[in-house]
Order: sequence, then structure tokens, then C-alpha cells
Amino acid sequence: MPNGVVAWFDPKTGDARVVRGGHEFPAREEDIETAARAAGARVHFDIRRESGVERAANVRLRAGTRVSPTSTGSGTSPVPAGPTPRGVSRSRGGAAGSPAPLARRPRPTSSPGPGWRPWRRPT
Repeated sequence: MPNGVVAWFDPKTGDARVVRGGHEFPAREEDIETAARAAGARVHFDIRRESGVERAANVRLRAGTRVSPTSTGSGTSPVPAGPTPRGVSRSRGGAAGSPAPLARRPRPTSSPGPGWRPWRRPT
């Protein structure tokens, strides 16, 4: 079963296009799983030849993927679910879902400090 991406889906007409390796395969609404009816959805599908045209059939969302525009990642959360002990935070960074902040080196000061000498070539 090949993998592909839903290029576009038109809910008014029920037509869609699934792209795999530069080839576009047309698909019908009834052949696409409801969760996969969004542009950019990563899908598995079968290829069927109807009237001399290769069509995408049995289009299903790949396991572990999400379609929501606000979702990130592959569908697994690094933070376990469930209640937390009082005063313990499970977040890894600032806002929920954002990555942990990177450690930064301190910025150099404008004055190098006492005892600093510029490098000189030995004579």
C-alpha cells in the first residue's frame, strides 16, 4: 500500500487529489476516510484502474499523524497524561506544546575586564 499526501480536497464536489512521487491520483469522497479529507494529510492508499485512469482508493490517514493545523509532531506526546502531584509541572518549556528553551551562553560585556591583554605575536 503506497504512501502519499492529499494535495487538495473539495468538499462541494467531493473530488480530491493524492500525490505520490510526482504522480497525482484522483480520488472520490467516498474513497477517502473522513479524517484524511484535508490538504496536507499523510495517507496510505490503494491504486485502482478505472476506465483507463489510475485512481486512489481506500485512502486512509497514516497511523500516528494528525491533520489539524495547530497540531505538531507525529501524534505522540513526550509528556505523560494524567494528574500531576501538587506543585509539579510536566511542561517542557514556555507555552503548552512549545519546545524547551535552548541554553544560551552569556553575552560578552562591553569591557573585557581587568587583566585582559590583546593577543600579540611573539617577537
